[in-house]
Amino acid sequence: MTTAPPLSRRLEILVGLVLTVVIVCLHVVRAVKADALWRDEAALVGLATLSPVQEVIHHFPHEAFPLVVPAAIRTVAWASGNSDWGFRTFGMLVGLSILAALWWNTWTVRRGPPLLALALLGFNSAFIIYGDSVRGYGLGTLFVVLTAGLMWRVLKQATGWRIACAALGAMASVQCLMHNPPLVLAICLGGVAVAWRRRTWRLAGIVLLIGLAAAVSLLPYWELLRSARGWDVLVRKPTSFGELWFQCCDTLGVSGYSNAWVWGLLFLAGLGLAFGSQSRFKNQDRDLLLFAGTALSAGVGGCFCFLKLLSYPTRPWYYMAVMGLAAVLLDFIFDTLQQQRWATRARLVLVIFIAAAALPLAWRQIEVRQTNVDLVARKLGEVAAKEDLVVVYPWQIGISFERYYRGPASWMTLPPIEFHRFHRYDLIKKQMELADADEPLRPLLQRLRETLAGGHRVWIVGNFPAAADRLEGRSPESIILITWSIKVAEFLRASARSLNQVPGTTAGPVSQYEELPLKVIEGWSGP
Repeated sequence: MTTAPPLSRRLEILVGLVLTVVIVCLHVVRAVKADALWRDEAALVGLATLSPVQEVIHHFPHEAFPLVVPAAIRTVAWASGNSDWGFRTFGMLVGLSILAALWWNTWTVRRGPPLLALALLGFNSAFIIYGDSVRGYGLGTLFVVLTAGLMWRVLKQATGWRIACAALGAMASVQCLMHNPPLVLAICLGGVAVAWRRRTWRLAGIVLLIGLAAAVSLLPYWELLRSARGWDVLVRKPTSFGELWFQCCDTLGVSGYSNAWVWGLLFLAGLGLAFGSQSRFKNQDRDLLLFAGTALSAGVGGCFCFLKLLSYPTRPWYYMAVMGLAAVLLDFIFDTLQQQRWATRARLVLVIFIAAAALPLAWRQIEVRQTNVDLVARKLGEVAAKEDLVVVYPWQIGISFERYYRGPASWMTLPPIEFHRFHRYDLIKKQMELADADEPLRPLLQRLRETLAGGHRVWIVGNFPAAADRLEGRSPESIILITWSIKVAEFLRASARSLNQVPGTTAGPVSQYEELPLKVIEGWSGP
């Protein structure tokens, strides 16, 4: 092998610093442009700020983030006066901390920049948007990334301090995100593989104890999570590995579909290098390749198995932590080729290409508002009268709507529920179990009749589905919600005289997950 000149490493560091500056700018822009909290974010804030604190512990399964995350959000709410800017600043700082963790990992392990991670993660708009969101995905990613680097330090030299740091990192990982236990297990398997090859059984025991400490820290949640499986059946649906794969590819390629192919090719090439070229490397590099290759394959496989077992319709944010871990491990693997000039040059070209190709689209995507519920609420405060009625559909929108609405008109969700601080699928399940399937709608239909017949207006926040919307393949909750909303829509069509769109409720593009139209219904033609 020829030794790469020092200039190559300096050039890599320069490229890494330039990419880092651009990525920092992306996070700052996101913090400024995201604006109001959408329903998932508002729900976590609502849960975290419950009083007394025992209520947070009791209700934590409704948002499914272990208690470190609500504790962090509660602290931010206290420090910022529960303001949006405080939460957005917190999210940005978490995103920047992940960036710092990427640098720390590769600099500690290989004395180099995290080029692949910077390009693959830093220019992926989904990673920025949901990593910086007011949820636990960013914190979970941060700690699982750190755990990979801390575990490698234990494998190099198992001092008491390093073991303690790795154990704390592993426990923090699973205490931030329920998706992380398979990833921590994968990291531990990578450590055990290295110890096994070295025949250092004491080291293998240390690695297993680190994993065991993380697992034991989850035991207090077991009963609460088990009871939650009684009502989360509403959002579960059969999920295939193929569906998970396609959603994963959409997330990887959100800022350019070619990036999904780049991820796939790097994954296969990385595993090939880790397991197929061991004899070409020195002992420490062989250990790093075995550690990273084992953790990479087990982490990706474990993530997909976990999501399959969970059986929730997957969303981009479910892949944040595994993306972060995979990117770090790929950097570990490919940086072992730094002594080969062709590999150094090829990696630089690839990284620059990914960043340059993804930047324009990523920039546009991070400027998209997360919700327009605050604008809708403000508009209603200006135009709705006290005798009017506001109907919010679906009921989950009521979480963010309650945070921002201060108008005089009363409001109800469809279906009507009284609690709007965070998601309460258990309340929806009770309504679905009633013998009379239409009973949950009667209070709403009565209020609609009284409001319109009295000469007042009904305001609709959200989009009722069309009668022709397909029900196949949906979760039980989606099916009943669509059924109920169609009945309410039919009642309004038969009873009201006019329906009009209300302008002035958007300010640029809004995320597909909470872009809310506002409509006004007037007149009564019913009996």
